[in-house]
This record gives sequence, C-alpha cells and structure tokens, in this order.
Amino acid sequence: MGFPILEPGDFVKIYVPCHDTYLVFQVVKVLNRGFEVLNYGLIPLSSGDTVNDVVSGTKTVPANGVLPARSWVSIMLKPLTWMKPHIDSEVDLLFVESEKKNVLMHCYVVTTPGFIKMLVEIPRGYQRVPFRDFTQPYSVLDSDIKPALGFVETISIPGVHQNVMFMNWTNIDLYVYITLIYGYYNIIVPSNPEVIYNVLSNKVKNVHEVVFSYYTSEPGVNDALRKWVGSFGISANIHILSKEKALKQIEEFLTKVPKEIRGGE
Repeated sequence: MGFPILEPGDFVKIYVPCHDTYLVFQVVKVLNRGFEVLNYGLIPLSSGDTVNDVVSGTKTVPANGVLPARSWVSIMLKPLTWMKPHIDSEVDLLFVESEKKNVLMHCYVVTTPGFIKMLVEIPRGYQRVPFRDFTQPYSVLDSDIKPALGFVETISIPGVHQNVMFMNWTNIDLYVYITLIYGYYNIIVPSNPEVIYNVLSNKVKNVHEVVFSYYTSEPGVNDALRKWVGSFGISANIHILSKEKALKQIEEFLTKVPKEIRGGE
C-alpha cells in the first residue's frame, strides 16, 4: 500500500465520526515538498520505562527503543532535538497550534517491523474503536477488533494533541523503528458551495478522505473544531438531501468559517 501525499489543487475531506460530519479543504501549497519522509528512529521508550501488559499489569522496557513481548503503550511522538526551534509543542511532534488555521498536517506513522498493531488516540486517554453503529473502549489491544498493522494515517487539527498506540502482540521483545511520511499543507475551505457539494458527492477525482479518529465527544476537541472552522462541519448525510437543500446546508456552514481559511470564489 502506498502513502499518498496531496498536491496543490487536491481536495481533502475529513470525516469526524463523533459528529458524523465532513470538513472539506483544498490544498494550496505543500510546505515540506521534497522532504516528505522523516526517519524518526526508535520508538521513544527508555530502558526501565513501564508499559502495559496486553492482559493485565505492566512490563518493564529492557532496552532503549524496545517494546516488550505482549505489551502495548500509548505515547505522544516527541520532537527530535534538532526540531525544537521550529515546532509548535516541545512534547508533541504532531501538534499544530490553534492559531494556524490555514495549516494541515497529514501524516502516516509507519513502523518496522510492519506487524506492530497501532491506533490513534484523540483526545489523549480516549481509547475507542467503532463496531457497526456503536463505539466501545479499547483497553486491551489484543481483542477481536484488530487495529491497523504497521501504520496509521492521521491529521492534526489545530489545538488538539494526540497519542499513537503501539502494541507488540508477539512473544518476543522487539526493537520498533518509526518513519513519518507526511504532508504539511497550506489549505483553504472552498467558498463555492457547488465545489464542496461535488467533493462530498464524489463527483471530483482528486479527493483524499481521512478519518479523524475522534469517536467520543470531549469539550476540548469540540472547542478546537469550532475555533478552526466555526462548527463541527457538514452533515455526512448530505447526499440523501435534494441538491437545493444540500447547497443551503453548505452555505450555512460557510457563513461560520473564519475568513483566514475561506478561499476566493
């Protein structure tokens, strides 16, 4: 499977499962063009750290960068030392500060070996997974609902921290290496309702969909969404409406979008 990075002119539609809504943006510029791959290095665990046993209790990390057998951990990816003058958080590499409304960080977190189980945790401390039309806590990663193997795709909403969960389900201790493949984009919200309607109706080819892994309502994330785009987005059920009603709903959404990220006609 590839890890596509968007190009200027492409659209991204972000599904927000907690509210069953979509956010639609268009990429104006790729700010990290040519440097989309970051060899992050070993998982940020140190010898003596404590991680979770997949059944109960804890385990001790035997060496730097090692995830013990049958264990899991939920962590923020800390910035590397050389990055610190140029980032928005000293503890969270994926964090984008809330003032940067016209920036989107789109990232694939990839592991070697490629069979590490992974989940994105938004907000931090909320471990939820969907099954059919409900969600449930995911306290043990060795359950029947399997997380992604070897990579997760995530986007950074301004003002929201996130954790990545890693689980070694084998019976041997493993060194875990992390690679980030990412796009750091300047974005706008298209101001033409017809354009947004066509994106949501799958009438446009250059569209990439990302699920924002937010399944349980939390005030801080809700506030961040409102500050970013003025609301929780456009109903995912818009396709069952008449085009006239759908466009009216999109127009209402656009009236709340901050001018900093609204595109021209």
